[in-house]
Amino acid sequence: MPILEPLRRIFARPGVLGALLALLFFGLGWVGAALFIPAPRVGVIRFSDVIWSDTAAPLEEQLRYAEEDPSIRAIVLELDSPGGEAAASERLYFAVLRLRTRKPVVVMVGSLAASGAYYVAAGADVIYATPGSDVGNIGVISMFPSPSLVVEDYLFTGPYKAFGNPRDGFMRQMDVLKESFLECVLAQRGDRLQLDRATLSRGEIYVGAVALQIGLVDRMGSLDDAIAEAARLARIDHYSVVDVAAEMCGTGAAPLPTLPAEEVQDRLTRPSWRPGYYYLYLAPQQGGAR
Repeated sequence: MPILEPLRRIFARPGVLGALLALLFFGLGWVGAALFIPAPRVGVIRFSDVIWSDTAAPLEEQLRYAEEDPSIRAIVLELDSPGGEAAASERLYFAVLRLRTRKPVVVMVGSLAASGAYYVAAGADVIYATPGSDVGNIGVISMFPSPSLVVEDYLFTGPYKAFGNPRDGFMRQMDVLKESFLECVLAQRGDRLQLDRATLSRGEIYVGAVALQIGLVDRMGSLDDAIAEAARLARIDHYSVVDVAAEMCGTGAAPLPTLPAEEVQDRLTRPSWRPGYYYLYLAPQQGGAR
């Protein structure tokens, strides 16, 4: 047909058919990538509470979700916490370390990342803070168990079966936990840390600007700066930002609880702590010396 003759001559030229086939395959590949390869995202996880077992569990779920979602290429953990229970804080620290082996993790300190919360932050690749945020307070506090008593209504196979430890043993265990906390901070911060072991073990809390000078944090900046840093570590230029808790709500998973400030304060001051070990910063009362 006369209409097809020009097309036949074009396709008869050397290399034209190959170029068109290459263009077709490129287009199909681009469409397939858009359909089957998720666009990269930076996940933001927020935690603003005291670290107890019940608050640590939802945070672990979010970290696990971010780890398993292939579209989330980096994570920013925004922390605003005085710490909490020793065991729960340690669980979160190891959860952050595990996630960090798969994807970059950047911590953004809100107003406070102290004691157990700083323990968690130490597991990240990079820590951001603001000049006025509070950081540090490395150490352990404890509620003593009741004095050992003879209880004639019960039988025990050992003198401390009912109480776990004599009180002096409880104090020795506190020292073991303190040393473990110190070792983790020293190992993670490495040469960035400008404090010696003895000074670090005093349990002081530092404002963000000083924390930067002594190596407890890496950068001053905002949440947007932390997100940009996470994307840089993940080597992604074009990305979106996702609130992990909000996305998990859409999948039916439970988000992190959001507690009002007065309830958080109540969790700190109520006298119902059980005997045990805590990585917890107790802020001075208003009007008291800091």
